[in-house]
Amino acid sequence: MTVEQAIDALNKAMLAADGAKLAGLLSDSLSYGHSSGKVETRAQVIDVVGTRKTIYHAIKLEDATAAVTGSYAIARNVFINTTETGGKKSDARVGVLMVWVIEGGWKLAARQAFKIA
Repeated sequence: MTVEQAIDALNKAMLAADGAKLAGLLSDSLSYGHSSGKVETRAQVIDVVGTRKTIYHAIKLEDATAAVTGSYAIARNVFINTTETGGKKSDARVGVLMVWVIEGGWKLAARQAFKIA
């Protein structure tokens, strides 16, 4: 699987709220940063997405790039999504930087979202 395929699989797992697939794509040491400044662990991401505390209705990526160097990859994109949390829907358009590592396959080790103009 390429890193681009891993990113696609991650987005599909988020849309499907598939905790098992998420677990297979996330490094044990994951640091998952939101544009609000909130940072979650692997267990927290799996809990929030896998139990549908946050529901992803749509995910679209723009300006996606990925560069592989040895056993890690750096990926960037504009992450456009529609989510629902506590019955409240919201749309977001944020920049994202991800670091993927090979741990028996590509695993997301770090993600940081940031506000864009």
